[in-house]
Amino acid sequence: MIAPAPAALEQWRSLLGADAVTTDGVELDRAATATFATTQRIAALLRPGSVSELQACLRIAQQHRVPVHVVSTGLNWGLGSRVPPSDGCVVIELRRLDHIRHHDEALGTLTIEAGVTFRAAHEFLQRQGSNLWLPVIGGPPESSIVANTAERGDGEGPSGDRAAHVAALEVVLPDGELLHTGFDRFEGAATARLNRFGVGPSLDGLFMQSNLGIITAMTLHMVPRPAVYQGFSARVADFAGLARLLDALRELVAEGVVGGNCVTVWNAYKLLACAGRYPFVRMQDRTPFSMLDELGSEPWLCAGSLGAASAALGTAQRELVQLRLRAVVGDLQFFDADSPPPSHPDFVPGVPRPDNLRTAYWRKRFDPPASIDLDRDRCGVLWLCPSLPMRGGDVAEAMQEVRRIGLAAGFEPHVGMNPTSPRAVNLYISLMYDREVPGEDARALACHDALMACLIARGHLPYRLGIQSMQALPPDRGAHGRVVAAIKAAVDPAGILSPGRYVRKSN
Repeated sequence: MIAPAPAALEQWRSLLGADAVTTDGVELDRAATATFATTQRIAALLRPGSVSELQACLRIAQQHRVPVHVVSTGLNWGLGSRVPPSDGCVVIELRRLDHIRHHDEALGTLTIEAGVTFRAAHEFLQRQGSNLWLPVIGGPPESSIVANTAERGDGEGPSGDRAAHVAALEVVLPDGELLHTGFDRFEGAATARLNRFGVGPSLDGLFMQSNLGIITAMTLHMVPRPAVYQGFSARVADFAGLARLLDALRELVAEGVVGGNCVTVWNAYKLLACAGRYPFVRMQDRTPFSMLDELGSEPWLCAGSLGAASAALGTAQRELVQLRLRAVVGDLQFFDADSPPPSHPDFVPGVPRPDNLRTAYWRKRFDPPASIDLDRDRCGVLWLCPSLPMRGGDVAEAMQEVRRIGLAAGFEPHVGMNPTSPRAVNLYISLMYDREVPGEDARALACHDALMACLIARGHLPYRLGIQSMQALPPDRGAHGRVVAAIKAAVDPAGILSPGRYVRKSN
């Protein structure tokens, strides 16, 4: 265990109360546990109950030059959980900042603090009788919306690119000063929550995926749930089919028939892991499991949603999807409220669900428990999140390499992808393993690094990083690194906030 300056601890306890400052070794060890091997140690845990308390915590950290790392609910599974990118940080948790500050149903806004979870926001909207479509994730419903947005996480639905649909960020800078973005920087501005950029230079992007400040609140821009809601699913047999499918989806997204973030494509391993666990009996405990070798095929599955304001528009959407996809896919099916898919009998958009978390138990020797905790259950999960051009051939070629590298290293790559626009598709590739098996942590990380290197060499850089890959990016070109470093020096001259987060050590 390492300890911060005693004077800092004394000041934090005086500020927050002893119960909100933890130096207990067992609890710190839990906080330093992720879904893969880590070596970072945590000096203490702080849990401020308000923005003003967070500001004061940072001023104390500045005074004593104590590095801090901030999380919201800390469920960043597969990308680091609560573990800071550097050793010796004090971790500040924002789960107590859980107020929903404002809701405007007519204008489609919801202003939330950093501790508000997807489940809490959904339940709030239900109590209000709201018809707004909350862009949820496939991860834990108890995850923070603000934290996921700050990491540019993808959500479900037309405003699923959540970082592009927010306004009025409230940010605590490393010196404890409060900053408001856009029109929210002006007292009484009528469109503070409504106009994304305001006037003059826009600072919002500086605080996404950065260590320049802490987003404590933001306003989400949402759309109404559609009057007519349909879903569709399809499958293709192989990589050639995947290429044709993605090209057809590109046309549908470009024409506005299917919205960005409204369709996903999974490989068969990801779908199989949702339904059950590794076939240890069939494989006589050998790994990995090659579906192509064992079953003769490795299909890809597609699932999309269609929202329309009227039955006539819904019918037209359905006909266009049929026109584009019938020639390239097999088993094209449509769903609606009268014939929902078996996996979602209520078939309502914007409902947070924990279903996908079951995939993390793929290689475990027991079924997922009722209360899922991947860190506690020592589920091995490593994520890679590359962004690729929305060209079927490019994606299919890259995925063949991912399959080859993964299976050669002993792991089945679980792949999902989400077209954010007709131009780009975000992928989420996971390696699922059992951390109880000796040597698996090291082998999985080596496979992760090999996959990352292969994708970067092809020009497919990650759109999101975990603490396991903060140093994986190639060198910057031009002045980008210098400019970011200059801003960091201006707002955080002591470098106390999340050292190493989205910053190469060479910078």
